[in-house]
Amino acid sequence: MTPDRNPVAESCPYGIPENLSNFDLAWILPYRLIRCCQDGTGAAVLVAQGQEDRGPMKGRGGVGVQKYFFIAFGGALGSLTRYWVGAAVADRMGTRFPYGTFIINITACAIIGFSIVFLDQHTGWSPAWRFMIPVGFVGAYSTFSTFEWETFVNLRTGDFAIAALYVASSIVLGLVGVWCGVAIAKAIG
Repeated sequence: MTPDRNPVAESCPYGIPENLSNFDLAWILPYRLIRCCQDGTGAAVLVAQGQEDRGPMKGRGGVGVQKYFFIAFGGALGSLTRYWVGAAVADRMGTRFPYGTFIINITACAIIGFSIVFLDQHTGWSPAWRFMIPVGFVGAYSTFSTFEWETFVNLRTGDFAIAALYVASSIVLGLVGVWCGVAIAKAIG
């Protein structure tokens, strides 16, 4: 699913929901069944299945300003865990092959896949967990897992061309970005 195409929003009889964002598309819609309804003012809003009694999603997930605390807390844990795992693996296996980064990236993929599906199955849990684990913790632990998840979502929804373009351009442009960064650093220093 791409951010510019959302069948739920497009089919909403009340218009495009105001609380829809790229964040919702990337993190909520792929793993939550969403329905469109009207709020008290008649504006279109999205409501996650099983969350009807809690009201429309506000502030991209219903957590409000607190989401920033949960993202920061998860990010702190993720970055510390990344350092600890990377150092422990490098001490045991050496650094000739980037085992630490490799293990971090693969485990991050497992964590993001598990956490998104697990949290979807446990709708009674606070939406704060969706900010703390997949966004904060995994975001700081590894961005590779987010890349893999987004590719998986595109493949699952049949957007094969988007998935292929995303993979190819991420690899090629990522290498170009690293090369440019190295060249700039050498030119400056």
